[in-house]
Amino acid sequence: MNRPNEGLSVRHNDQEQRFCVKLKGYEACLMYRREGNTIDLYHTYVPQIFRGQGIAEKLCKSAFEYAKK
Repeated sequence: MNRPNEGLSVRHNDQEQRFCVKLKGYEACLMYRREGNTIDLYHTYVPQIFRGQGIAEKLCKSAFEYAKK
């Protein structure tokens, strides 16, 4: 099954503490806070027209992989 989110590249901006995907003039992001060894994933935003395509899932998976490291 071909998912619409395949081929999207998640960028991690450590300085701004966010994971982002560029979407045809828009941006979807997952924001987090770090305190010591704790990572608080506190907000995910996907523009309305791109919702339901698994983009938030892709952002979360990237954040979880980062947290595992």
